[in-house]
Amino acid sequence: MYPLRRGSQVCFRGPALLVRKGNPLGIHGLAGIPRTGARIALADVAEAAARARYRATIDELIGKSAADAVFAAEAPTFAGRIGIVHRDLPEMVARGYADAAFTQYHLISYWTRIFPNHFELVPVSGAERFFVKIAFGRVVDPLHLRALRAFDEFFFGRAREVYPRYDFARMDDNEYGATLRLD
Repeated sequence: MYPLRRGSQVCFRGPALLVRKGNPLGIHGLAGIPRTGARIALADVAEAAARARYRATIDELIGKSAADAVFAAEAPTFAGRIGIVHRDLPEMVARGYADAAFTQYHLISYWTRIFPNHFELVPVSGAERFFVKIAFGRVVDPLHLRALRAFDEFFFGRAREVYPRYDFARMDDNEYGATLRLD
């Protein structure tokens, strides 16, 4: 483990829904899950923090009773998986284990770009206020100093303009590259 000396952050746009190409069930939001009889794929105990965050988000977006109905429509795990993580969600939709999946907007945007014949993104109204920030930390004595410098050059020189093109939230001058205290 290397001691961290500086951190920086990236902002996500909040969650969205992944559905099959053509959206055969006509799902246009979270309320469409129970209304259409759809099965939804959600990260489970393998990603407990994400699941708790998504539960709180869905509760606030559509109310507790409607959220209960969405969670009641959760697709079970499938053969070969002990628990479901975000990387399993497109497979669940593609193989028909689930009709929709709920996770971060930028991930769904990525999956729809690389598999345009299989998936569509359904935005969730109001979900952008449930963004997530992540941070990276720089080590004091890096194993590969050239790699650290190259990443810094990319992140602080180009990522600010590149990330929004791939559906990360645009960050203002005070947020982008802000040093985070790692007490």
